[in-house]
Amino acid sequence: MRSALVGTNPAFEHVLHGQMIHRKWILHLLAKYGGPTKIRRIGKTRLAAFARSHKARNPEPVIHAMLAAIHTQTMSIAGAEYPELSVAMSAKDALAKLAHRKEIEAQVLKLIQDIPQTEILLSMPGIGPRSAAQILMTVGDMSDLPDAAHLASYTGLSLRTTQSGTSIMSNSPNRAGNKN
Repeated sequence: MRSALVGTNPAFEHVLHGQMIHRKWILHLLAKYGGPTKIRRIGKTRLAAFARSHKARNPEPVIHAMLAAIHTQTMSIAGAEYPELSVAMSAKDALAKLAHRKEIEAQVLKLIQDIPQTEILLSMPGIGPRSAAQILMTVGDMSDLPDAAHLASYTGLSLRTTQSGTSIMSNSPNRAGNKN
């Protein structure tokens, strides 16, 4: 997506720097309109309504920057519609992958409900369904671990005491557990 946008309107692509292009409403915008050529025709009001319909938080600065970038380019590139078609298709693919991820996550969360240790993990502070699923996928059924201390050691969360002689300097997480 980025290379196609740079080829048609570098300033517009620059507005979508970093993770901005991965925001869901931006992906929906690119999937529907493709790029600067069609976005220019929409206008600020309709862009804001589009962003709000896709639950964007504070989209006005981004919209203002997009439109400013589009209007700064005075030279039109012949055949700009074709790269923008690939931008639209790539954005649709990215949205499909996001939906697929959510589907997989829902299936995993449903599967871990059948594992007895899930309830124990969820009762721990800071452990939610995603973390519990990750722990269960990494550790397994936990039958090899006799107690919570062994689990903490395996995950690298057990405390390591740094001392010199009889003076204790600090206690910090060990981080020497399983690296898988």
